[in-house]
Amino acid sequence: MGQCMQLKSLRLFMAVAETGSFVAASQRLHTVQSNVTAHIKKLEEELGAQLIHRSGQARLTSAGFALMEYAERILITHDEALALFRSNEKTCGQLRIGAMETTTALRLPPILTAYYAAHPEVDIKLTTGPTADLTKLLLAGQVDCVFVAGRLEHGRYHVFKAFTLANNLYW
Repeated sequence: MGQCMQLKSLRLFMAVAETGSFVAASQRLHTVQSNVTAHIKKLEEELGAQLIHRSGQARLTSAGFALMEYAERILITHDEALALFRSNEKTCGQLRIGAMETTTALRLPPILTAYYAAHPEVDIKLTTGPTADLTKLLLAGQVDCVFVAGRLEHGRYHVFKAFTLANNLYW
């Protein structure tokens, strides 16, 4: 296993922790029980700590409970990163947009229609208002993006020119 814990070992460890059994963990993850045992032993060797009491039902040791907290976060973060980069994954969730009323009426309908056609699982929430109010909403984290007049000068946000009107409109 080298110097780094492998994700497979962490998944097997979590399955044992959740089921309380090496056999049940192997069934859950479609592998043989000896594979689960081998990965847990290597994980224990790598960490220099016993993770599971093996008398009767498999129960976590204090070191096992400590690792479980880290393993959950590692696996969740890993899975989120994979989902982010998989092109065949569907986009879902909520997109909160702030836009000026004229932009909402005149410019956004075809854009939002096309976006919705490509990502029907996304719930679009649209808030309208003047540039100053929309900027405050963005800075407060209450919207994900805004269509406003002028440039927003803030290092945390990327500015793209979306439309050219009588005055410049940025988002």
